[in-house]
Amino acid sequence: MDMKSWIWIVVALVVGYTTCFFTLSQWKKDQLKEHQAVIESRMQTRIDALEAELEKVKADKTQWVREEVPVEKGGTAQLDPAGIVDALIVVNEANWSSDQHRLWRVIHHLEQLLESGETAIPAIQDFLQLNQDVVFVRPAAASGGMVFPGGATDSSDATAPETLRLGLIEVLSLMASPASEAALVDVLKVTGSTEEIIHLAGKLDALAPGKHNAEIASAARELLKAAESVESGFELSNADRLALFRLLDQLGDLSHLEQAKTQVVRADGRLDANALDYIMEQEGESAMDRLSNIFQNEERLRLADKLALAQRALKFVGANEQANSMYHALMLDAQIPAVIKQSLAEGMTGANQMILADAPVTADEIKTRMQILETVRATVEDAATHEAVTKASDQLQQMLNQLPVLQP
Repeated sequence: MDMKSWIWIVVALVVGYTTCFFTLSQWKKDQLKEHQAVIESRMQTRIDALEAELEKVKADKTQWVREEVPVEKGGTAQLDPAGIVDALIVVNEANWSSDQHRLWRVIHHLEQLLESGETAIPAIQDFLQLNQDVVFVRPAAASGGMVFPGGATDSSDATAPETLRLGLIEVLSLMASPASEAALVDVLKVTGSTEEIIHLAGKLDALAPGKHNAEIASAARELLKAAESVESGFELSNADRLALFRLLDQLGDLSHLEQAKTQVVRADGRLDANALDYIMEQEGESAMDRLSNIFQNEERLRLADKLALAQRALKFVGANEQANSMYHALMLDAQIPAVIKQSLAEGMTGANQMILADAPVTADEIKTRMQILETVRATVEDAATHEAVTKASDQLQQMLNQLPVLQP
């Protein structure tokens, strides 16, 4: 093959390669354009979807803002104070989405009353004077969630009052005006709740320290007096009675002391331990005359009440003749179980569940208790009690022996 032929072959190869190169390049460009078109189409589809979603959200938001929220009867913002109180009365009956939602409405209505100012006082007074109440339904604490005081599940729940009366009292106290202060004092005159009296005492003292002590003490005394009458059907728990006695102590009011003395034994013959403790706190050993008289002459006392009375009186055993006589009578009483008598014997060497007296520390105190035990030992018949008395007497002797001998 000559040179010319080779040249034509080379030219043909070059032309063919070039043609293939440009053909392949064009195909890649076409493929790239098609791929880019697919991507752009997908992006446009996504953009269209997002824009549609955004329009939907905007439409929903507009609808939510304009939609009237269902509320309980009379529960709109245009209510007058009386209507707001009515809404609070029936708030438990409304069909709310949750108990938490209900409490938000409670807080909202109470704020409405507060914002109404003194114009809301008559409506608040009308309800409080009825001596009725509404206990607000509260949400149960979520499992594993943070629990606030009073069983609240979050801070908004924690601010809601337990009852309508407490909420209205709070509104009056926050108004902090002469009219709202007078309204709080009026509640004292009608309430039959120990909790409410104590709550009102705190609110009134914060508004005007000491100014209403007389009204507060009078309310406490009237409640205690009402509980004395069996015919009234009104009763106070021991915790309530103790709380009222303590309130009177805090007020420095001793006018109830004489009345408390008549309440040590209630009309049903039961011992009122709170009245007894109140008397003991006020009079101390001076109350022994009354306690001894009740112990000896009150035939209605049950054995448990008699022992409860003696438990407080025996604080002075070894130092008071009436307490000594009471101790001796208990140790010889056939109704008293031997195990209690053994505890009474042990109590002569130090305070225990039956004798609240401290252990004797002087020679005279020790000798006096030894003499009492010796008198008892000479007459007691139960062997276990006799042994307990002997053991206590021996311990007192050891205590006496350990006292330092004073040089003349």
